[in-house]
Amino acid sequence: MKQLSRLINILLLCGPLLAGAMTEEYGGPFAATAWISSSDPLMCRLSQVIPNYGEASFIRPAGGRIEFTIRIWSGSLETGEASLKVTPTPWQHSKTSKDLGLLMINEGPVPFTLSDKQALRLMNYLSGGWQTTIQYADVSGEDVVINLSPVNFRTPYQEFLQCGGKLLPFTPMSVQWIVLLFEEESTSITPTMKEKLDRIRTFVRRGVKFNRLVIKGYSDNYGEEEKNMRISVNRALAVKTYLVTNGIPVEKIEMSAYGSHYPVASNDTERGRAKNRRVSVELIRN
Repeated sequence: MKQLSRLINILLLCGPLLAGAMTEEYGGPFAATAWISSSDPLMCRLSQVIPNYGEASFIRPAGGRIEFTIRIWSGSLETGEASLKVTPTPWQHSKTSKDLGLLMINEGPVPFTLSDKQALRLMNYLSGGWQTTIQYADVSGEDVVINLSPVNFRTPYQEFLQCGGKLLPFTPMSVQWIVLLFEEESTSITPTMKEKLDRIRTFVRRGVKFNRLVIKGYSDNYGEEEKNMRISVNRALAVKTYLVTNGIPVEKIEMSAYGSHYPVASNDTERGRAKNRRVSVELIRN
């Protein structure tokens, strides 16, 4: 009995130490994980679900660069650092693990982000059959380990690369709000304006859904307001006509004009008046 009592006391004393050494490990079964590629004209995505934790994704937006993120499904992490390393798979006997340095932990639902060159390097390791491991200590001091398997990576990886060549060559933001500046009393669509408007045409022809296109015409305050209103109407109409001629459905276009009202700059200077002689085009997606 004395020996049993002594053993119980030892276990009670060691309990906190053993608890502190616990490790939470996340990642699907090594040989049964799935990388999934998805794409549209605005985004390429290559992702793997991390059971009971979140989702790891390589993302390439239209007009942007590749980024790697891990989004957690619940809660948030405190800012800090995590270690990042790659480990050879069991069949890579001649290779050893590589430490890729520290990874910053950000607050919020996306605590881990790698951009551009770092993301590309990680993709190359996964394509070469290396397992990725991210490790950090949570608020209680316990180690958390996230494993990303390279199994079933190569085919969706190739699909991801092919998707990159099909993305729109500009960012969605460059299409969602366009401002065209006109010369004094002019209502002509210049080559520079056409280049901006053609992005909308490309956007729509590539199958990107949108709700409506809002066109608003303005003028400076030089001269009579009746004349300024007429000029602002004709500017907006010129833009609408160009877009409809190039395939934008007329029923999705809303047009209005305001003359010299709602200036964005002072009409007391030529520079300010030049900014007010404008047409704004807003593409609303929902």
